Amino acid sequence: MRGISARRRLVCVTLAIGLALTGCSSGGGTASPSNGGSGPGKPVSGGELVAAVNADPTSLHPWQYSSVVDRHVLVNVYDRLIERSPVDFTLKPSIAKTWSVSKDGLTATLNLQDGVTFHDGSKLTSKDVVFSIEQARDPAASRTSALLSAVETVEAKDPLTVVLALSKPDIEIFNTLEDVFVAPARPKADYNAEPIGSGPFKFVSWSPNNQVVLEKYDGYWRDARPYLDKVTFKVIPDQSTALLQLQSGQVDMMAEVSYAQTDQVTKGGAALEVPRDKVPGGYYEIFVNTREKPWSDKRVRQALSYAIDRPGVKKVLPGIFTPTSNPVPSSRADFSDAAASYDEQNIAKAKQLLADAGHPNGFDAGEMYVYSDAGSDYQVLAQVIQDSAAKAGITMKIRTVDLATWADTVLAKEKYGIALGGAVPKPTDYDYIAHTWGKALGAATGWQEQAPEFYRLLASARTQTDKAAYAADLKELQNLGMDGQAMIVVGGRTVPVARSANVHGFVANSQNYLLLRDTWKQR
Repeated sequence: MRGISARRRLVCVTLAIGLALTGCSSGGGTASPSNGGSGPGKPVSGGELVAAVNADPTSLHPWQYSSVVDRHVLVNVYDRLIERSPVDFTLKPSIAKTWSVSKDGLTATLNLQDGVTFHDGSKLTSKDVVFSIEQARDPAASRTSALLSAVETVEAKDPLTVVLALSKPDIEIFNTLEDVFVAPARPKADYNAEPIGSGPFKFVSWSPNNQVVLEKYDGYWRDARPYLDKVTFKVIPDQSTALLQLQSGQVDMMAEVSYAQTDQVTKGGAALEVPRDKVPGGYYEIFVNTREKPWSDKRVRQALSYAIDRPGVKKVLPGIFTPTSNPVPSSRADFSDAAASYDEQNIAKAKQLLADAGHPNGFDAGEMYVYSDAGSDYQVLAQVIQDSAAKAGITMKIRTVDLATWADTVLAKEKYGIALGGAVPKPTDYDYIAHTWGKALGAATGWQEQAPEFYRLLASARTQTDKAAYAADLKELQNLGMDGQAMIVVGGRTVPVARSANVHGFVANSQNYLLLRDTWKQR
């Protein structure tokens, strides 16, 4: 096995895919999401909210989790060190009230909120934050450990101050701390049985394959929040059943709505929520095994990317698909105009590249692996890719397999040519790039063996202390990634959340989890 271990890759891909799982339905929909859940009048306290989720949590461990359902629970039970606004995507205070870094970039300081208590009544102090960061640095914490590798030591300077000593500057350190949940310093805690945080809701119970129940924490440190008395995450694997229960009032929210259900949701009087500014909640991506011929030739990979009819996909996946080939949105300041673009289909260019690569008559690409249990939109997209590629002379068969088989074949055994999958990065320019061509998912393509300069730059870019130099590195990373096409971004994927008309205050975020701290029900 090359690079990162198969086990850690499996965990990472489960997170990437699990963050956007949707069920299969028939029919189609083109309804427009409301893009915001603010309600009329002043928030009302009280009541229970029932949210339908499509799977049971895999873990309630605050640093070792692997699906969006896990995060639905965790973000409501635990506070994070730093939060990201779902409105403008900037970092906001949470347990860390303020933060700063020294001029040399080697010391990061966190100043904590005073008066925060955990659900067991104990006071949150710097010792708990030190413990939590150390847990997030553990190799078992696959989401954060590698990104905290520059942290040498974590010390409690005083009860409300934490100091991180870095071995090298890390311009992304505070973006990484966004993913660190804070828990009491309990080295032998059983987090699945007794998760104790400082978040807006306390854990009550977890009935496997049935529901997770939370209740309001009266000692929560943010004034007047939460508004709800109780939250229940109800496991309903079938999306059609979940929709029927939303329409009948048995549930108040659906955490995921398939592309085929959007019209049914709005016609039934409910509303759809998507991230602000229509930022995708993830990306559809084609994993390309660059160790295998003919995919080892970047011209062949480029040809496939040029062949894809991205605008055509939008017509068959309305409301959830955004045509784009660069993981960094074009609206971002660090978007590279110089990077190659495959946004528009170019069959002539694809055929020329194939001819230059020694395939003037095209070739048989064999099988493209596709999820069978992560939403019918993946299978629809696979058919469009198959048809588009055939126009350039690339023929393929679609092989649908369950998520576990997909991950084992693509990530663990690396016995594949191409595979259609998904990824859900944080809405930062660095993570858009790293999540696509770096990290565990990018490592599965084997491109690190062809383009070591990309991975060196990906690591060194984080050490920049000059913002202009950092921006230049991000643009060069896009130039390299878009030229290499080891991971082909097909387009953005947005998974709407459905809410009943009497549910207000909820704002969807780009990573698809349900933070219900500000949500309330009109009664």
